[in-house]
Amino acid sequence: MKVTDTLTNLLGTVLQAIPVIIVFLLILLVGYIVASILRKVAARLLERVGLDRTLHENQYGQYVEKVSPGASPSRLIGTVVFFFVLLGALSVAIAYTGNPGLTAFLAGIYGYLPKVAAAILIPCSPPRSPLRSEAWCNARWAIRAPARSYRRWCP
Repeated sequence: MKVTDTLTNLLGTVLQAIPVIIVFLLILLVGYIVASILRKVAARLLERVGLDRTLHENQYGQYVEKVSPGASPSRLIGTVVFFFVLLGALSVAIAYTGNPGLTAFLAGIYGYLPKVAAAILIPCSPPRSPLRSEAWCNARWAIRAPARSYRRWCP
């Protein structure tokens, strides 16, 4: 095989990949724009409904401060919406490329998201919340909580 044949094959492969890369980037750009718009809409809608005022005025205001100190809960939820929409756009773009390695990587990320949500919700939930089950409290107490703080954290 000659060097010119190898270079011709390389050039052909690169030229075939250019349209896929352009569509991939366009999908990401459109996804970013849609995610930005939805972030602003969600934050404004939640502010108008009075979510910030309600969460800061009731007894759970201290727990809102744990999750998002000094920030607006409606903006925090808007940012979460942004990242979920952007992750959806990324999955569509990766599916378009047909790359099995990237698809498997993204499936791993989707499988990990429920664990991240649980890690955020359980420690930041109020002490009498159903998220803090007796089993979770017993495990926390047995592992790292001193005996005197058991009543503070668990029902």
